[in-house]
Amino acid sequence: DRMVMRQNRMRKNLTRSILRSLGRYIAIVTIIALGCAIFVGLKVTKTDMIATGQDYTDRQNMFDLQLLNPYGWSQTEVDAISKLEGVEDAEGSIYLDAYVDAGSGATSVYRLHAIPERINRVYLLSGRMPKSVDECLVDGEYFDEAMIGKTITVSPTNDKETLDSLNSHTYTVVGCISTPLYMDMTRGSTSLGSGSLSSYIYIPAEAFHVDYFTEIYVTIPGAWSIYSDAYTSRD
Repeated sequence: DRMVMRQNRMRKNLTRSILRSLGRYIAIVTIIALGCAIFVGLKVTKTDMIATGQDYTDRQNMFDLQLLNPYGWSQTEVDAISKLEGVEDAEGSIYLDAYVDAGSGATSVYRLHAIPERINRVYLLSGRMPKSVDECLVDGEYFDEAMIGKTITVSPTNDKETLDSLNSHTYTVVGCISTPLYMDMTRGSTSLGSGSLSSYIYIPAEAFHVDYFTEIYVTIPGAWSIYSDAYTSRD
């Protein structure tokens, strides 16, 4: 009986103490709950972000290796590389840096990429894919649907080699995209202008008037987890 009476007094005292400083009690409980929520959020954020990145890179078939050559690559070399042991697929690609007017009246340095077929496939956010050499896709991180239907012009101030490398100098925007080649907010460096790219544009491969590839993208066989030691050390 004494034990029961003592427990009852403790409950009454605890209840009385809480009611006397209810605001402080609620604040303490809220702080504890918020701290627990932040801790749980931080614990699962890394896992969720890696899973999201893994899904995106798998769906768009992001490259494993990038092969560069100052003299360019031929289709024969692409075919030979694709047959090497340890190679799942290889695809030649073309890119070109140029001064571009994206409709603002001022020129900035953009990187023009050929739309890939298999490796580093673009993800269409809005609009449609190009149907002719004078249509293009733009960076969905910097442009929205309002850009669709507008015209982008390769500036005549570019050198002759750059201008001669393109079959068209004016493009109509038909879609906004994301690409596994640009997964953060930076767009890379260039030898033109201030040294930084403003954005990127994707055009049909037929829009390039060149007989070589500027790079080759390669994928390796196997389902590899990104950021894993096994993938990093893969020979």
